[in-house]
Amino acid sequence: MLRKFLSHPKPESTMDHTKCRVLLFSGDGLISKLIKWQTRSIFSHVGVLTDDGKVLEAIEGSGVRIRDWAEEDKHNTVQFTVDGLGQEGWEKTIAFMKAQIGKKYDWWAIIRFVSRRYMPDNDHWFCSELVFTAVREGGVHLLRRIRPSEVSPGGLSTSPLLRSAE
Repeated sequence: MLRKFLSHPKPESTMDHTKCRVLLFSGDGLISKLIKWQTRSIFSHVGVLTDDGKVLEAIEGSGVRIRDWAEEDKHNTVQFTVDGLGQEGWEKTIAFMKAQIGKKYDWWAIIRFVSRRYMPDNDHWFCSELVFTAVREGGVHLLRRIRPSEVSPGGLSTSPLLRSAE
């Protein structure tokens, strides 16, 4: 499934592909399957890979956290770089995400995907909301005219500013 997604390579960008890694995951657990079904996407989760091999993410049950990149992550993940996000923007993105560590998971905003109702912003995060906001803090708007709480992992994958790093 992920190979099919990558079978249509995006044009090469001029940026350094060793930086700015956005990770899109395709999980196979129950919650992942529900997210993929509801959002009509192959992706169920998103995080960021730091230069030192750590993953920053918001995950149900843990909230915003940092963890080691695991070998099994390679099998269900597509890595992307972000056009226009230079070193300074990358550092701002990571700093913003690190400042969110320990904040709670945004279950109420997840309900928005089912109910399609407006949810006010708060200091809780779900994965794509966090990454979308962090990259915006770095100076790049991945999707214009869309609120962070309206972005799913699959929606994020449609940004023309994401380039496959594989």
